[in-house]
Amino acid sequence: MPNRRTQAPKGLLGMDCLRHYCIQVGCVARTLRFLDPDHLETQSLGQPFPISFELEGITAFDADCFGLGNVRLVLDAGFAGPFDGTLSPKVFQSLVRAHPPVGPDLYMTIEDGRSASGNAFSSLQLCGQIYTDLKFSTVDIRPRRLRGFLGMRFLARHLATFNFPKRTLYLKRISSAPLTEELRTVQPGWFRQRRDDLPVPCQTPLARP
Repeated sequence: MPNRRTQAPKGLLGMDCLRHYCIQVGCVARTLRFLDPDHLETQSLGQPFPISFELEGITAFDADCFGLGNVRLVLDAGFAGPFDGTLSPKVFQSLVRAHPPVGPDLYMTIEDGRSASGNAFSSLQLCGQIYTDLKFSTVDIRPRRLRGFLGMRFLARHLATFNFPKRTLYLKRISSAPLTEELRTVQPGWFRQRRDDLPVPCQTPLARP
């Protein structure tokens, strides 16, 4: 992966192209690999999740959230802010009731100028694994079947393998804690299709009132 401080991007690959490939992303090792989708050694790739393509190529998958049951989540590598993700109000309220947050309330500004509240959590179970120092915000998400977005602060904790032709995501946890900002934001936006009609959450820095 090029260092974005020294090399400007020369182009952008959208999901119309990437959905034909198997791509492995490792933020810790700073690697981006194109693999053979038909001959993967899946035993070493971590937990598999079936993925679906929502609304113009958005990549979504179903996973257990915080012991509350399976919900449909969107993977957004363009969501590179200070939160691990954003959740629908209903899921967020259930999370806060089941797992009291720590520290003060947090806030972020979404693309239309609205302020979205959030909280930090010391430890949570997500996608079958335990993670520490998680931060989630809440915002109304459409369509309703989508219950949340997971961004780079969460995704960078893994070796992530997107086998798009086989519609399978593999997540191998590398770290339970968040990585440094430099590692997790090497190239934000790899798999995000930048179109105005997609329900993309905000990516602006943390703001306090």
